[in-house]
Amino acid sequence: MRRSSFDADRLLIKYEHDQSIKVVSFDVFDTLVFRDVAKPTDVFVVVERLLDGISDFARVRERVRHRDKINSIYDEVQRITGCSDEVRNRYMNCEIECEISLSTVNLEMVKILNRFKEAGKKIILTSDMYLPKEVIREIMHHAGLTEDQYDELYISCEKGLTKKSGELFRFVLKREEIRREELLHIGDALRSDYLVPRMIGCKSELYYRYGFMGTISIAGSNMFEKALQKCGHAGIISASRFERKTLDALISNHTQASDYYDAFGYRCLGSLVYGFTLWLNEQIKYSEYKDTVYFLAREGKIFKDAYEVIGGKNPTQYVLVSRRSIIASLLWKCESVEEMLRSLSVKRTVNMKTICSLMGIDDDTIAGLENRQYKNINEVLSASDSLSIIKSYENKIREKSKEQYRLMTSYFDAIGLNNPGSTVIVDIGWQGTMQ
Repeated sequence: MRRSSFDADRLLIKYEHDQSIKVVSFDVFDTLVFRDVAKPTDVFVVVERLLDGISDFARVRERVRHRDKINSIYDEVQRITGCSDEVRNRYMNCEIECEISLSTVNLEMVKILNRFKEAGKKIILTSDMYLPKEVIREIMHHAGLTEDQYDELYISCEKGLTKKSGELFRFVLKREEIRREELLHIGDALRSDYLVPRMIGCKSELYYRYGFMGTISIAGSNMFEKALQKCGHAGIISASRFERKTLDALISNHTQASDYYDAFGYRCLGSLVYGFTLWLNEQIKYSEYKDTVYFLAREGKIFKDAYEVIGGKNPTQYVLVSRRSIIASLLWKCESVEEMLRSLSVKRTVNMKTICSLMGIDDDTIAGLENRQYKNINEVLSASDSLSIIKSYENKIREKSKEQYRLMTSYFDAIGLNNPGSTVIVDIGWQGTMQ
């Protein structure tokens, strides 16, 4: 079935003021609520990574996912794996906690739900799901949907009936005391949410998040995986692929209300920050370094926060330094003014005002020369008048530099950056002047 993008406005125009529609039913998962994973069964992978006790848990759990209730599912998991009651219950509770914590509301669908509610329609939620009603309510609450936004919740495992068979819809019609044509159901499953309710005489609308382009993206991903398998590299990057897809899902879910540039930043820079921080964490573990990790201002704040979010074990410290402050505090160690100028690490066009600022020379001493442009430091060294002015202030430059050095080292002492042994410092840059 070829899909275009979902049109919420079209759906509202069609049904919002249709007096024949008394009840609007919403599917829950992948319609009203998203999970912060690429596909539903990835929740099992998350559980597997969080716990020990059942080897190859995700594969085992996927084999028994079609059971009607969570307890019967884990009875079968226990039968297959031979695990203890304690391990069984620990994994079951962890899955429930993951389902709750990974849930995010679909803002587009909530907008539709609220509009129908305001139009006087009764709102119900209808789901084929093995989790009990109280867990589904907790998932909805965590995602951001309050109980006053919907009137009733129908879950297949509570009634022993499913949408897929049509029996759950028939039960809803009877319980709500409405005719078939008075029920509108909205969901993402072609058969259970769209075809089946239509077959029994209800109205239905198919929700699809990504449309036809999403299908192309999935096909492209499958082709990529096949190519990797042919090259023998699939196993090497399988873990990172799972993380990449999970990160994509999380970013997509949590930037629904963001503008283009905000979402672009999360999707592009967010993936880069995540990958770099994972690498950094592994490097720290490999080196067996146990002390404070120092992140240099300003970009370091992003990576400090990211390191803490992914669970980095080392204490962290944000270091309030700049390239300018470090260069200025070390000028007194240079043997000559020429060496001072070369230490500025200016690689591009610069004016005299900037050079004097970096070296601590007051602006009013260079009247008439402040806007003079130089292609690089070599041009400054060749300009006798400019060089002469700088040399005339050499003693003052050294005095000011020594004072800045004293203040800088005092600050480093105060934050503990005075370890005579190994120290981990994280900086984002390309010239190396901070180090």
